[in-house]
Amino acid sequence: MTTRKEYHFRQSVSSCLKQISCFKQQQALKRLFWPMKKKLKPGADILHLLLFLPCCMVFFFPGAAFFPQPARAQADPPLVLSTTPADGATDVRLDLESVSIVFNKQMNVVYYSITSNFPAYTVSWSADRKTCILRRKDLSTPLQAGMTYSFILNREGMQSFQDLSGTLLEEYPFSFTTAANYRLLKIPENPAKGFHWPYYLSIPRSLGSRAVLLVETNNTGTVSDDQNVHDQAALDLVKWRSSFAVDLDVPLLVPTFPRPLGSSVDPPLWRIYTHALDRDSLTTTVAGLERIDLQLVAMIRDAQERLRAMGKVVDRKIFINGYSASGSFANRFTLLHPEIVKAAASGSSGGWPTVPVSTWKGETLNYPVGIADLNSLVGQPLNLTALRSVPQYIYVGDKDENDAVDFSDGFDDVDREIIDKLFGDGIPYIFERWPHAEAIFRSVNCNTQFVIYPDVAHTITPAMFEDLRRFFASHKFDEEQPAPVPSGPLLPGVLLLLLGDGE
Repeated sequence: MTTRKEYHFRQSVSSCLKQISCFKQQQALKRLFWPMKKKLKPGADILHLLLFLPCCMVFFFPGAAFFPQPARAQADPPLVLSTTPADGATDVRLDLESVSIVFNKQMNVVYYSITSNFPAYTVSWSADRKTCILRRKDLSTPLQAGMTYSFILNREGMQSFQDLSGTLLEEYPFSFTTAANYRLLKIPENPAKGFHWPYYLSIPRSLGSRAVLLVETNNTGTVSDDQNVHDQAALDLVKWRSSFAVDLDVPLLVPTFPRPLGSSVDPPLWRIYTHALDRDSLTTTVAGLERIDLQLVAMIRDAQERLRAMGKVVDRKIFINGYSASGSFANRFTLLHPEIVKAAASGSSGGWPTVPVSTWKGETLNYPVGIADLNSLVGQPLNLTALRSVPQYIYVGDKDENDAVDFSDGFDDVDREIIDKLFGDGIPYIFERWPHAEAIFRSVNCNTQFVIYPDVAHTITPAMFEDLRRFFASHKFDEEQPAPVPSGPLLPGVLLLLLGDGE
């Protein structure tokens, strides 16, 4: 006699069996548990339920992990099949419009992570989601000649590229180098000729018969006792500026001056701001760092001799250009050696450009604020007559906050107090001091143009580069004077880059 409770219980078991959609699974379950179904009672041993119900659930949900299961194989990560330009490619066109990256799988187009020195670009994907396209925003400006552009996809800590299953792409680097329309030489140091550090010399392939040497000093942006750091920064700079030099049709010299940390000596060497040609640069007796302005003069003479040996008619005077710390160097070098400067441009020069006067409003302006003690520092006073003949272009952005006046490696406390008192504290922007500097240069009849660029921070925009190009081009053939004859044997340079027809 079956009770009502037993009847409903057995019906529940039968109902569970009927819910199984797979006929084979249903039949197998019946064969296993139908004898149990007949015997099950509401008060049946709990072991029966423990055996029956989990097995039933496995049939309902085959993927459920009610019992230990073998680990599933992890999905293979997506791979980069190719890039255009190819990794390691050279002689890439300067008018390259886009870079493409082809994957072996469909990718989630929402996520991507790219670290690169490539100019600003937009990101798009092919219809099949396998090709990522980086398209340059500004096609009117060519890529830098002889420049290596590097890319890192999914750099450590910035993983985003992933396929549709969410599997991440492993870090993937690639690079290519654009065509160079110049030769690049590394000239070794030559203490016998007056310079203790190598320099780079970039020579346009199309250089005409007459040449004006363009000089821009290196600016690493930090201190380091590892000279390789400063050498690499100089190499990066000469490659970057070579396109500018090619446009001007002038050779370019970039020194590899050090900027040591030297914290183990007293006073520490980091106080010698060599890359800005500060006061300590003129007074130091540290071997190799003495009078780097004179070392640069020696490099200039050496480079001019090399160009003459190539059959070029080389102007005795130079163009000098610089920005930030190297802007200060250009500004100060022009005051120290106006006799050999044809034209000078200095941008954002340390928050205050050194001015060609000894006093202003009753205050003495020692170097590097002014030139009151220049004679005692370098053994000769300012040659104001020569300086007046040098066209100068001194510029800054009206959003530039980079004020070297605030730092002890650039200015002493007394100099800082005088600048803030007479010319303003440069807060929030340093351009507020520019009208004061302009007034001082005008007071001694210097040929100087002061320019303030709107909405520009501490950077050089394409429009600013174009203004610089026009400035130097307008003075290229003013009062040409041949460079002096060679003063000694030339040490062989190391040819680093030679690309282009006929070279």
